[in-house]
Amino acid sequence: MKKKTILLTLAAAAAGLTLYEHRRNQKIPTIAANTPRAYDIHIHSFLAALENGTPFDPALLDDSLLFIHKRYDCSDFLANSIIRALYAYPDRIDDYRSGLKERLRRTLLDFKYHWDQNGSDSLCTWSENHQILFAGLEYLAGHLYIDDIFTNSGRKGTYHKERGKKRILDWCERRFRFGFTEWYSNNYYLESLVAMSNIEEFAPDPDVRHAMTQILHMIFFDMATQSLRGSFVTTGGRMYENNKKSARSGSMMNRVIAHAFDIEVADEAEPFNEELTLMTRDMDLNFILNKSYRTPEVLKLIARDTAAAVIRASNSIDIDEAVARGLFGPLDSQLAAQWEMEAWTNPPVIAHSMRGITRNNMLCSEFFAPMKALNLTILKPFYGSLSRLLSPLTDGKATQRANTYTYRTPHYLMATAQNYHPGGYSDQQHIWSCLLSDDVCVFATHPSGELQDKGALSKSPGYWVGNGRNPHAMQHENRIMAIYHLPNKKTAFESAVHHYTHAYFPFDKFDRSLTLPHIACGQAGESLVALISATPFVRADNDELKQYGEHQFWICECSSTDSETFAGFVERIKRQSPSFDGYCLTYGELTLCWRGDFCVDGAVQAKQHKRYDSPYCQGEREADVYVYEFAGERLEVAL
Repeated sequence: MKKKTILLTLAAAAAGLTLYEHRRNQKIPTIAANTPRAYDIHIHSFLAALENGTPFDPALLDDSLLFIHKRYDCSDFLANSIIRALYAYPDRIDDYRSGLKERLRRTLLDFKYHWDQNGSDSLCTWSENHQILFAGLEYLAGHLYIDDIFTNSGRKGTYHKERGKKRILDWCERRFRFGFTEWYSNNYYLESLVAMSNIEEFAPDPDVRHAMTQILHMIFFDMATQSLRGSFVTTGGRMYENNKKSARSGSMMNRVIAHAFDIEVADEAEPFNEELTLMTRDMDLNFILNKSYRTPEVLKLIARDTAAAVIRASNSIDIDEAVARGLFGPLDSQLAAQWEMEAWTNPPVIAHSMRGITRNNMLCSEFFAPMKALNLTILKPFYGSLSRLLSPLTDGKATQRANTYTYRTPHYLMATAQNYHPGGYSDQQHIWSCLLSDDVCVFATHPSGELQDKGALSKSPGYWVGNGRNPHAMQHENRIMAIYHLPNKKTAFESAVHHYTHAYFPFDKFDRSLTLPHIACGQAGESLVALISATPFVRADNDELKQYGEHQFWICECSSTDSETFAGFVERIKRQSPSFDGYCLTYGELTLCWRGDFCVDGAVQAKQHKRYDSPYCQGEREADVYVYEFAGERLEVAL
């Protein structure tokens, strides 16, 4: 009887505590990440006026400074242009209005530089690009105002400088060892590059400047090997719809590439997606106006090379590997390594995430509001088990190790994240891509239901962004094979399940095209492309093909008029007879089995790559030195 009474008492106490915690969590306000109105952002274009000494109305800065003051998400984008203005043009700022320089100083002194600092907000401080943006700001602002008290923290600039410096060096170490988690992103590479450029040019410490210079070499090597005549659209860790569909109007890197590699690129067309807005327009001036960094000649030569080449690489790290090596954990530095790849709810790390989120008052963020329901003492021992049981869609946010395969020729660039978690979710990952010109791209995805229809969680995954379920995709030279196994029910947090895949095939942009029941062929200039489906597809509109079926595939093959005519290409593709039993797909000498081997002429192909494996560089993961070589030029990269 006594034991029963004790058990009942404990059960009542647990129920009471759980009810209290539930009500407490419900009272935590959710702070919007986005603005309630459109803000007119001109802080980036102010840099051009300062550089050129041209007129500029300082009243145009009011919205930019108010945006930062209210700590809306992406405030760090704007604050980095303030840092450049204060370092590069300190004597010109007040020429536009007396007291403007002081107003910029107060903005930085009141800023929040890391997730553990004072203030409730929905700032995204954790992703790879945001981490270096915030760390660079804290370091450079701390040095600039070394003896001033930062009003948000009550600490002097010396404190902030040292904190920022450590995070910068840690971030550089992870990039050097494993590459970028937001691999080859023609959106997020710009945002990282803004901070990297400012740190490289203005860092007072030689060790910081040296480290950042090396990582600048590495990011430009990525762009040099993954672009075609200056057009940078390839497989990527984090890409939106416009980023995938066109280099001309979707890549944010056009002016950077033109400046860094001395390559003429097409003028930017009118953007067709909200990612290219005043928030980021002219943000690339933070690199273009850099007076210190000069792209090494070998990288320029690699960027201009169009000889047929296979380029393999490895970027980021898998969660299981990172956990096994102690890289992820509850410490701030471990959370930084985990969160930069957006690993939140995956079974091995969800407990660390919840501890870090609650410790740092982040449940008020719109990004984490759904996790309030997990902030219960009774659930803490079971976080990992709950994650495994629910297998939530948010597991796909983690940009894990990508073993990329790129085939670049004078006429096209094809790229694939090989064997990237087949059947898993992807939030913004672009698994395979075919680039024919600056404005003609071809790819396929399995559409995903969005987490929410509006707000901070509404953009991805989505109809063209990420994948509801990843394909098993592999590539050999000019052929990509992608098998899709579609689900028959929703998973946790998934709003819908689409029972089809679809391909982006922009008919209006091709010089000529032809469709058959399960084949689409197109010619753009001298480039030829074919898409082959498992079952007859439906042409949904001028750029979309839909294919239905539980088990299906897309095959993409490219060629050029250097070797065959369009008519000859079509006839050759028609003669191909892919064999598919729902699990194994054979196409010529290529065979791919779902979650199994990929064979070329019967030889099993490697699924994991070295850090670099190409004509331009050979290097293992975590080497001490990498050497980029081409056309008689050579560059050593080492921290």
